[in-house]
Amino acid sequence: MQLFPDPAARITAMAEFEAASIASLPQAAARVSEDLARLAGNQPQLFATVQYHHRKPSIGANERAYRLTWEIVSDNLNAFRRSGGRDCEAAGTCLAAFNDYASRTASRHRSGRLSLAIEYRDTDDNDPGLTAPPVIERGSHKLTYSIAYGQDIPSFFNSQRGRIDWTLNFDGAHTTRNITATPQPRTPAASVTVGPTTQILPPPSTRYSVAAMLTQPLWRGLTLPISVVWRKREQWLPGTSPVLIISPPPPAGADTHTRPYPTNERTIEVHIGIRYQLPSFTPRNVPKPKECCCR
Repeated sequence: MQLFPDPAARITAMAEFEAASIASLPQAAARVSEDLARLAGNQPQLFATVQYHHRKPSIGANERAYRLTWEIVSDNLNAFRRSGGRDCEAAGTCLAAFNDYASRTASRHRSGRLSLAIEYRDTDDNDPGLTAPPVIERGSHKLTYSIAYGQDIPSFFNSQRGRIDWTLNFDGAHTTRNITATPQPRTPAASVTVGPTTQILPPPSTRYSVAAMLTQPLWRGLTLPISVVWRKREQWLPGTSPVLIISPPPPAGADTHTRPYPTNERTIEVHIGIRYQLPSFTPRNVPKPKECCCR
């Protein structure tokens, strides 16, 4: 029985173990970095968005929107600290616990993303340029609310991950039906002149909208998005005159000559598309780092 092995063989074994450990370090570090980035991106987030839409009068009114969104994903660093990462510093097992949590959450593919948003919209009065009869669309300022939820699902075609997303939007403002013939606009444009026969229309409003989107991967970088949108929209049209025909026709009993009238539409839209994402570029001929080992 040899208690002390050959020194040369021992040194060779130590060198081989060290080389194997060094070779595995970049892959382990890259995996930890990717898991940290994924879970950190799933942390609760609060962010603000500001938008401004400038339109021609024939298209619609100018609009400003200020949106505040809160977003969270079920698998994140907070969830790790509440489960496997609790008191891991004292036990010295944080890295092992993190790798175990990241592996379990990545294999589930069930990480749901919840988003809640509130938005303030402000639109200007607008003169679309109609002459018979002249019309001014009244501006508005209102709050809208939105809730969205998305989750990864198994693909129907291959081993890649698909996704399904749901969105519900609600318009908190209720359009007034107290219409007068010649009130002054709230913030009229410089070219707007309100005459005795000018009709003032309330702004259009989408009271509810529900959207569902299914995304299925087909091939490398090629996906098939399918969406279904249902919305309830209220649109006001100017009162008709003997020389003007409005489509769609006003409802029965409505004043077809002097007063604006509302139209309520409930529509369902289906959109199908093809999306291709270019593959990530990997530079070639990158010199490999030199390896050092003890001999």
